[in-house]
Amino acid sequence: MTSRITMRIVMFALLAWALQDRGLGADWPHFRGLSSDNHAPDTGINKDWKAKPPKELWRVPMADNGFAGPCIVGDRLFINEHDGNAGGRDFIRAIDVKTGKGLWQSDMFPSSNYHSSGHSNCTPTFDSNRLYATTRDGQLFCVDAEKGAKIWVRDIKTDFKGQATWGYNASPVIDGKSVIVCPGGPDAAVAAFNKETGADVWKGGGSDITDCSTPTLAVLGGRKLLLVFASKALMGVNPDDGKTQWEAASKVVTTHIPSPVIAGGNIFASAGYGTPCVMVAADGKVLWENKDMMPHMNTPVYHDGYLYGTSGQGDSPGELVCMDAKTGAVAWKQTGFEAGGVAAVDGVLIVIDGKTGVAAMVKLNPKACEELGRFTPLGGRSWTPPVIADGKLFVRNEKELACFDLK
Repeated sequence: MTSRITMRIVMFALLAWALQDRGLGADWPHFRGLSSDNHAPDTGINKDWKAKPPKELWRVPMADNGFAGPCIVGDRLFINEHDGNAGGRDFIRAIDVKTGKGLWQSDMFPSSNYHSSGHSNCTPTFDSNRLYATTRDGQLFCVDAEKGAKIWVRDIKTDFKGQATWGYNASPVIDGKSVIVCPGGPDAAVAAFNKETGADVWKGGGSDITDCSTPTLAVLGGRKLLLVFASKALMGVNPDDGKTQWEAASKVVTTHIPSPVIAGGNIFASAGYGTPCVMVAADGKVLWENKDMMPHMNTPVYHDGYLYGTSGQGDSPGELVCMDAKTGAVAWKQTGFEAGGVAAVDGVLIVIDGKTGVAAMVKLNPKACEELGRFTPLGGRSWTPPVIADGKLFVRNEKELACFDLK
């Protein structure tokens, strides 16, 4: 009997090991990755891009002319796409991670043909074999992750009289049995829906126009908070009922695209357009603010007491900035990175120049900007943040999506 029990324990251990080895921990199932912090758990990657730049594995064309990022689960990649026929329609594409071959396209949902900044700019969210996404016109939809069949759809713009600065670009957030998005309507800056049925759960956050910033879910000061960055303020919202716990008003009412970042128990919020970045305590108290990091399109990364992110837009040459999260003091700046995204992996930062599409590998080191090489994955305007999953780097510009080997 003892030997049988021992054998079962060994079998369960092997099964757990096999599941872990399959890459469950290395998935990128929603915007900003597994832990919603732009960190990938991969190790053992190639760190000498000067001698050995990443090898391209495949590339596929994209028709949406935008910046939607991929989510990756196992051997499948899911990304929003757009069909310009019949007035415009958005859908999700499923792609084989190993080959780049298309597997299926989901049902389509009406969305206008926008002439700037792309169409389907949100990243699909994977949960329990379902995918959640929004169209730029405000259709929140849920489809089956196996074949892409529609499960339910809500028109959050119509249902909540919503207003969006640049359309609905933020990605859905899953919290338990709810899927959370930002309608931007009267008394509905943010709202939760039953993820199984699409039924209303709550609305809250006061009245504010929705921005492009995806909310961040976190536990701070011993309580769970949903951090929402709308046009007027950074808000701490109770994700169970939508009630606002505090507001940290912005100096400038503007477009906020980067998500709030958890930084050593505090919250870092930033934007472009001349808006100061700000560090806020868990109770909403402003700790410091300055204009030394103003990310236009992408969310910075926090690592060991420091923030790393791009700054600048328009005619600015742009900078990669390393900043002390406790004080806001700049540790170093490196020019040549405008509006690009960042992702941390295995002690290094992968950063994209949003203007030229150049990708660089930089050590996560607050003492100096130590570059380990660079290459040009696709070129051209590349505002989508890099995605890392299972030893692979996924990069896109307005026209293409490509996969590269990081080993």
